[in-house]
Amino acid sequence: MQAKLHRENFRPGAANDIAGFSNSFAEMRNLWTIRLTTSLEETIRMQEQVETSGKRVKDLTKTLDDKKEQLEKF
Repeated sequence: MQAKLHRENFRPGAANDIAGFSNSFAEMRNLWTIRLTTSLEETIRMQEQVETSGKRVKDLTKTLDDKKEQLEKF
């Protein structure tokens, strides 16, 4: 029996791999459930917030760079 298990590359931790896959699959199913039940308006609002935040980060980064240049000149 041990020779057969060795030939089939039996690993004692294989049960943990299966449990990990099962947990990952359950998490993915929950994420898709949330994604599919989210309204279109809420999705659009979240996308707009991400775009607004991205623009603000760019503006603040530019301001920081300008202030660093002014400090170096001073």
